[in-house]
Amino acid sequence: MVAHYATSDPRRHIVRVRNMLNEVNRYLTQDTVKVTDPEVRAMFETTAEVLSGLARDYEQAEKKAAPGDFTRAMPAKGVRDPDFPH
Repeated sequence: MVAHYATSDPRRHIVRVRNMLNEVNRYLTQDTVKVTDPEVRAMFETTAEVLSGLARDYEQAEKKAAPGDFTRAMPAKGVRDPDFPH
């Protein structure tokens, strides 16, 4: 659920991506038992592990992020920041 963060809040987007990572992870985990090819199973299991780690990283980023924390990294569209390399 991302509704409790404003659209401009980076946490809203962090949560959205984390949810997508978790959704793919669930899909892979469920399908691992359906697949008989050992190489494909291993690939699914490895991918699920990597996605779990990424989802944890996104969760930590959400906890650390405050509104506006990432605005210095990317200037608003059409705005030229003199300190931002172009």
